[in-house]
Amino acid sequence: MEDLILGFGLIFLGALCGGSFGLPSKFAKADTPWEVLWGPFFLIATILIPCIVAPLVVNDLFGVYWHATVGPKTLLMVLLFGLLWGLGSMTLGMSFSFIGLSLAYALNYGAQIACGFLLPILIFTPDQLLKPHGGTFLVGVVVCLIGVIVSGRAGILKERSIADSQPGEAFWGCW
Repeated sequence: MEDLILGFGLIFLGALCGGSFGLPSKFAKADTPWEVLWGPFFLIATILIPCIVAPLVVNDLFGVYWHATVGPKTLLMVLLFGLLWGLGSMTLGMSFSFIGLSLAYALNYGAQIACGFLLPILIFTPDQLLKPHGGTFLVGVVVCLIGVIVSGRAGILKERSIADSQPGEAFWGCW
Protein backbone atom coordinates (compact mmCIF):
# COMPACT_ATOMS: atom_id res chain seq x y z
CA MET A 1 0.00 0.00 0.00
CA GLU A 2 2.89 2.37 0.77
CA ASP A 3 4.29 1.84 -2.74
CA LEU A 4 0.92 2.69 -4.24
CA ILE A 5 0.67 5.91 -2.24
CA LEU A 6 4.26 6.81 -3.14
CA GLY A 7 3.56 6.09 -6.82
CA PHE A 8 0.48 8.29 -6.88
CA GLY A 9 2.34 10.98 -4.96
CA LEU A 10 5.11 11.00 -7.57
CA ILE A 11 2.57 11.07 -10.39
CA PHE A 12 0.89 14.01 -8.66
CA LEU A 13 4.24 15.80 -8.27
CA GLY A 14 5.03 15.25 -11.96
CA ALA A 15 1.59 16.47 -13.00
CA LEU A 16 1.95 19.49 -10.73
CA CYS A 17 5.29 20.39 -12.30
CA GLY A 18 4.01 19.76 -15.82
CA GLY A 19 0.77 21.62 -15.31
CA SER A 20 2.29 24.65 -13.66
CA PHE A 21 4.74 25.44 -16.45
CA GLY A 22 2.94 28.69 -17.23
CA LEU A 23 2.97 29.89 -13.63
CA PRO A 24 6.17 31.93 -13.95
CA SER A 25 4.55 34.02 -16.69
CA LYS A 26 1.88 35.22 -14.26
CA PHE A 27 4.45 36.98 -12.10
CA ALA A 28 6.63 38.38 -14.86
CA LYS A 29 6.81 41.89 -16.17
CA ALA A 30 6.76 42.56 -19.89
CA ASP A 31 10.51 43.20 -20.00
CA THR A 32 11.53 40.18 -17.88
CA PRO A 33 14.22 38.22 -19.75
CA TRP A 34 13.23 34.72 -20.80
CA GLU A 35 16.12 33.11 -18.91
CA VAL A 36 15.08 34.74 -15.64
CA LEU A 37 11.50 33.64 -16.12
CA TRP A 38 11.81 30.05 -17.30
CA GLY A 39 15.33 29.05 -16.27
CA PRO A 40 14.67 28.52 -12.55
CA PHE A 41 11.39 26.71 -13.22
CA PHE A 42 12.97 24.19 -15.58
CA LEU A 43 16.01 23.81 -13.36
CA ILE A 44 13.78 22.87 -10.44
CA ALA A 45 11.16 20.80 -12.30
CA THR A 46 13.37 18.87 -14.69
CA ILE A 47 16.71 18.59 -12.90
CA LEU A 48 16.53 19.30 -9.17
CA ILE A 49 13.37 17.35 -8.26
CA PRO A 50 14.27 14.24 -10.32
CA CYS A 51 17.84 14.21 -8.98
CA ILE A 52 16.53 14.35 -5.41
CA VAL A 53 13.56 11.98 -5.76
CA ALA A 54 15.01 9.27 -8.04
CA PRO A 55 17.76 8.05 -5.68
CA LEU A 56 15.25 8.02 -2.81
CA VAL A 57 12.77 5.74 -4.55
CA VAL A 58 15.01 3.55 -6.75
CA ASN A 59 17.56 1.22 -5.18
CA ASP A 60 20.87 1.32 -7.08
CA LEU A 61 19.60 3.93 -9.53
CA PHE A 62 22.71 4.00 -11.69
CA GLY A 63 22.87 0.22 -11.78
CA VAL A 64 19.27 0.12 -12.96
CA TYR A 65 20.02 2.59 -15.73
CA TRP A 66 23.15 0.70 -16.70
CA HIS A 67 21.38 -2.66 -16.97
CA ALA A 68 18.22 -1.26 -18.55
CA THR A 69 20.13 0.50 -21.31
CA VAL A 70 22.57 -2.31 -22.12
CA GLY A 71 25.70 -0.27 -21.93
CA PRO A 72 27.05 3.25 -22.11
CA LYS A 73 26.16 3.96 -25.76
CA THR A 74 22.45 3.42 -25.19
CA LEU A 75 22.54 5.36 -21.92
CA LEU A 76 24.20 8.24 -23.75
CA MET A 77 21.47 8.16 -26.42
CA VAL A 78 18.76 8.20 -23.73
CA LEU A 79 20.40 11.21 -22.11
CA LEU A 80 20.80 12.93 -25.48
CA PHE A 81 17.14 12.46 -26.38
CA GLY A 82 16.12 13.62 -22.92
CA LEU A 83 18.23 16.75 -23.36
CA LEU A 84 16.70 17.42 -26.77
CA TRP A 85 13.21 17.00 -25.34
CA GLY A 86 14.05 19.40 -22.52
CA LEU A 87 15.46 21.98 -24.91
CA GLY A 88 12.36 21.69 -27.08
CA SER A 89 10.12 22.19 -24.07
CA MET A 90 12.13 25.17 -22.88
CA THR A 91 11.95 26.85 -26.26
CA LEU A 92 8.17 26.45 -26.14
CA GLY A 93 8.09 29.32 -23.66
CA MET A 94 10.02 31.53 -26.06
CA SER A 95 7.86 30.60 -29.02
CA PHE A 96 4.71 31.90 -27.30
CA SER A 97 5.89 35.46 -27.76
CA PHE A 98 7.18 34.90 -31.29
CA ILE A 99 4.38 32.96 -32.99
CA GLY A 100 1.50 32.86 -30.54
CA LEU A 101 0.12 30.35 -28.11
CA SER A 102 -1.90 28.16 -30.49
CA LEU A 103 0.70 27.75 -33.19
CA ALA A 104 3.47 27.25 -30.63
CA TYR A 105 1.56 24.43 -28.93
CA ALA A 106 0.69 22.81 -32.24
CA LEU A 107 4.27 22.86 -33.51
CA ASN A 108 5.78 21.79 -30.19
CA TYR A 109 3.45 18.90 -29.50
CA GLY A 110 3.45 17.79 -33.12
CA ALA A 111 7.24 17.64 -33.11
CA GLN A 112 7.34 15.90 -29.73
CA ILE A 113 4.82 13.30 -30.77
CA ALA A 114 6.36 12.56 -34.14
CA CYS A 115 10.06 12.84 -33.28
CA GLY A 116 9.82 11.67 -29.71
CA PHE A 117 8.16 8.45 -30.77
CA LEU A 118 9.51 7.80 -34.26
CA LEU A 119 13.20 8.70 -33.94
CA PRO A 120 14.06 6.29 -31.11
CA ILE A 121 12.18 3.43 -32.78
CA LEU A 122 13.73 4.14 -36.17
CA ILE A 123 17.20 4.30 -34.63
CA PHE A 124 17.05 1.39 -32.19
CA THR A 125 14.32 -1.05 -33.29
CA PRO A 126 13.01 -0.24 -36.78
CA ASP A 127 11.79 -3.81 -37.21
CA GLN A 128 9.13 -3.12 -34.54
CA LEU A 129 7.23 -0.86 -36.93
CA LEU A 130 6.67 -3.80 -39.27
CA LYS A 131 4.91 -5.83 -36.58
CA PRO A 132 1.17 -5.53 -35.82
CA HIS A 133 1.77 -3.41 -32.70
CA GLY A 134 4.01 -1.09 -34.75
CA GLY A 135 1.06 -0.31 -37.02
CA THR A 136 -1.07 0.41 -33.98
CA PHE A 137 1.58 2.81 -32.66
CA LEU A 138 1.78 4.58 -36.02
CA VAL A 139 -2.00 4.95 -36.21
CA GLY A 140 -1.90 6.47 -32.70
CA VAL A 141 0.79 8.94 -33.77
CA VAL A 142 -1.22 9.92 -36.85
CA VAL A 143 -4.38 10.44 -34.77
CA CYS A 144 -2.43 12.59 -32.30
CA LEU A 145 -0.90 14.63 -35.11
CA ILE A 146 -4.30 15.18 -36.72
CA GLY A 147 -5.58 16.46 -33.37
CA VAL A 148 -2.59 18.77 -33.05
CA ILE A 149 -3.12 20.10 -36.58
CA VAL A 150 -6.83 20.72 -36.01
CA SER A 151 -6.14 22.43 -32.67
CA GLY A 152 -3.38 24.57 -34.14
CA ARG A 153 -5.53 25.59 -37.08
CA ALA A 154 -8.42 26.50 -34.79
CA GLY A 155 -6.10 28.60 -32.64
CA ILE A 156 -4.69 30.38 -35.67
CA LEU A 157 -8.19 31.17 -36.93
CA LYS A 158 -9.12 32.50 -33.50
CA GLU A 159 -5.99 34.67 -33.32
CA ARG A 160 -6.68 35.96 -36.82
CA SER A 161 -10.25 36.89 -35.88
CA ILE A 162 -9.00 38.70 -32.78
CA ALA A 163 -6.36 40.50 -34.86
CA ASP A 164 -9.01 41.48 -37.44
CA SER A 165 -11.11 43.04 -34.70
CA GLN A 166 -8.06 44.89 -33.33
CA PRO A 167 -6.31 46.58 -36.29
CA GLY A 168 -2.56 46.94 -36.05
CA GLU A 169 -2.07 43.75 -34.03
CA ALA A 170 -2.31 41.17 -36.82
CA PHE A 171 0.33 38.52 -36.86
CA TRP A 172 1.03 35.57 -39.09
CA GLY A 173 -1.72 36.57 -41.48
CA CYS A 174 -0.36 34.19 -44.15
CA TRP A 175 -2.49 31.34 -42.77
